[in-house]
Amino acid sequence: MNLIAIIILFSLISDFLIQLFADILNIKTIKTNLPYEFSGIYPEKEYKKSQKYLKTTTSFELITSAFSISITLIFWFLKGFEVLDCYVRSFNFGPVTTGIIYIGILALSKTILSLPFSVYNTFVIEKKFGFNKTTVKIFLTDILKGGTLSILIGIPLIGGILAFFQYAGANAW
Repeated sequence: MNLIAIIILFSLISDFLIQLFADILNIKTIKTNLPYEFSGIYPEKEYKKSQKYLKTTTSFELITSAFSISITLIFWFLKGFEVLDCYVRSFNFGPVTTGIIYIGILALSKTILSLPFSVYNTFVIEKKFGFNKTTVKIFLTDILKGGTLSILIGIPLIGGILAFFQYAGANAW
């Protein structure tokens, strides 16, 4: 493993562990009793509900993050990035187009893998706390709109960045 790979791996794991530690600390400090300073200003029932919601969503984010980092590390160590790179390069497009396709496949894969978590968050957690006003149709439409915007904004942006690195050469950094 080269130095850049070690730095990236260290950064990924460090970021996950720092976020994990912060989330655990936040969960431990959640109190469902309304602070004295808010008495008469904020309804105690609503405060309790908001604190339970915060605990539930933070705990769910921990699970989502653990899944995401696990999939990333498994893909990394099984040489998935390398295999995908070789596959995309086999199309024999230029470096910019190849890079766009590579990043697009990774982004699409991440979206597909995170979809069950998004569905659970929207239709189970949000519903449990009375926040869900989303129908399946709206949920799917939002995914399509988000995907369309990602394509319309992302492809030119990523293409521009990759083109810059391509044409700037060794001085790009």
